[in-house]
This record gives sequence, structure tokens and C-alpha cells, in this order.
Amino acid sequence: MKCRILSFFICLTVIFNWPLPCFGDDTMTVDTSFDTKAYVLHALEAVRDSISLTDHPMTSKEAVRLYQELLETQPQLFYVKPTISYAFDSQGFVTALYPAYTMSPEAVLTARREIKTYIDTFLLKRDESMSEGDLALLIHDHLAASYTYSPQGLENYDIYTMMTDGHGVCQAFSLMYVLLGRSMDLEVDMVTSLPMDHAWNHVKIDGVYYHVDVTRDLSQENGLLTHGRFLLSDLALERLGYHGYTCHDGHSCIDHGYEISLDGELQYESVFSSVVGSSLYLGVTWLSLDQNGTLVTLRLGELDKTKARLTEGADPDEDGSLSLSDVLHPNIQNASSEALVIVNTLRQALVEQALVEQAINVQRDQESLLPKSTPTPPFEA
Repeated sequence: MKCRILSFFICLTVIFNWPLPCFGDDTMTVDTSFDTKAYVLHALEAVRDSISLTDHPMTSKEAVRLYQELLETQPQLFYVKPTISYAFDSQGFVTALYPAYTMSPEAVLTARREIKTYIDTFLLKRDESMSEGDLALLIHDHLAASYTYSPQGLENYDIYTMMTDGHGVCQAFSLMYVLLGRSMDLEVDMVTSLPMDHAWNHVKIDGVYYHVDVTRDLSQENGLLTHGRFLLSDLALERLGYHGYTCHDGHSCIDHGYEISLDGELQYESVFSSVVGSSLYLGVTWLSLDQNGTLVTLRLGELDKTKARLTEGADPDEDGSLSLSDVLHPNIQNASSEALVIVNTLRQALVEQALVEQAINVQRDQESLLPKSTPTPPFEA
């Protein structure tokens, strides 16, 4: 899987000025009482052509590290190129940054409005009863059902081009997960591995961090959504071959609450690993399909203090149907005949939904291979 990580392509062009040149009207004028990171972030969000660092002296190495961290943790900077020029003084301290952008300030404003509309529409999927784990699953399944992995030569690396083109690389998926997660008040960060050339996410659930890798849960062979890399610990992820990864906030994922345990022995495998396709939320409980087409329930909410539990549907009744109590949490059972009819049709609905998602993803892959009129990459290498 080919993914471009931002840190590979941050390029510094040294502009030696002694002393610092006058910036005129382009001089950054935001409040310098902010810490340096917030100050530079504010300037980039204002699409400034130059950012004075006379009140925030730093070495070139510190400038690179700061710029890289901002681009990997702030998805709203989708228009900032991973290249930067700087000026420094006689003592070697960076005194100004000169960012480069993929859009004009006017185009950035238009794109921001489109992204806000996208977020507002996505937030309509949220149910007030959803726990943090439910929200993490909602975002996971939404991204996998809505986007495909970019074909070679047409890679999208940021949230905006991914949103408009319908495909992106792991970096874009991870940044979009950060964007949607934070819009729902989840603590989410991007994780990168230079030796793997890959990016994914950390998400905080009930005070504990877990790994989520949407890109590799989206099968590249047949477009089918899986869940084997959802809410994993460090050890479970490393058993899948992940290595050399870092997160800017230094999180560790040590909890195994969402991993399978057989006869008291931890298997380091996600309890969701057999689930395919998107799930349906019915309040407290998700209804899903396993790889054999069996109806299963997922419970991630606060009502189930044992954390996630995946339960296969009970054997069908003599008439081949499933009763409501077989698949739903007791707190949301509804004895009405209408509810029983709904439950007995859910499995077929999930099957059809999974097939539709698979067909859409395959079609997107095929269409994305067609030549575009202006195949301009979003960033300069």
C-alpha cells in the first residue's frame, strides 16, 4: 500500500537574510502572546504569505518539526503545501517562515464552506445514545463506505481533495478521521510509520487510546469493508506487522478490552475481525453481518461495561425467522409485531447494503483509473 507521509516531503529552502528583511503589509500581525505552535497555526489558517518569528526564535530543526506536526495534526490545513522556505539571522535562528499554498485565500474560504456543509451533514448520523466507541465505529464505517483508496498516479493526500474526488491515500483517510472525530468531541490523532510508509489513527475511548486503521480495513481486492484493525492495542497491531510508528502526543495503546479472549487466553485479535460491511445502529446495539452472513450484534456503549461484545444471532425459529430477543439488547426490545418484522428483514437489508457498498467501491476504483483532464498533484514533492 503506497502512502505518502508528510514528513518525507517537507522541504526547506534557506533564504539567508542578515538582518531580517522588512515584510511590509504581509507581516504577520496575530497576537504573539500565544505559544509558538498556536501562533504559527493561526497564521497558516489566515493564509499568510509570511510569518514573523522574531518573538518566537527557533532553530531550523525545530521549525521543521513544528511545521510537520501541524500538517499531521490539523486537517483544516488541507491547502498548505508540505514545503516551506525560511529566513534566519546571524546566530542561525529562524526569523521568518514563508509557507506555500495550493489555493488562493478566496478558494480556501469556498472550500471551508464545503467542508463545513459536509461535517454538518455527517453529524446528522449521530444518535444521542451513542457512546465514544459507537462514534468511533460510525466514523470508521462512514469513511470506508464513502471513499476508496487512490489509484497509483492519482493520489489525494488531504481531506478536501479526498472529499471532492471520492478517494484518498492513507494520509487523507487518517486526517479525515481526525476531522470527523474531533467534530464529535472525540480525542483523535494521526499515527505515522516511516518504514511502513503508512498512516492511521489513535482514538480515545473511555479514557484509553486504541488503534484504528480504516485504510487497511477497506479491502483493496474486492472493496469489502472489514473491521480487523478497529480498536486494537499496540501488541495486537504489532502482531499484524506494524512497526516503527509514532504519534505526536506519544500515546500508548495498552488496553485489550476489544480483543478476543479464548478460555482466558488473549488472542490479540479484534473482536470485530469477523464483521463485514457497514453496521446498522439501533440504539445501544449495532446489527452487523459476519463473514458467513450470520447476523451478529455489536455492543460498545456504556450499558455494557464489559466493553465490546460480539454475539451471533440465535438459531432461527421453526419458521426460519429470528425473534427480537435473539439479536437486540434487552433495554431496547420492543414486543410489537412491527418490530419483529423489522428484525426479520434486517439481515437481508445488511446483505444488500454490503453488496451495494462493495459494488460502489469497485466502480469507484474503475472510474478513478480513467484519465483526468488536469491530473495535478495536490502537493509538491
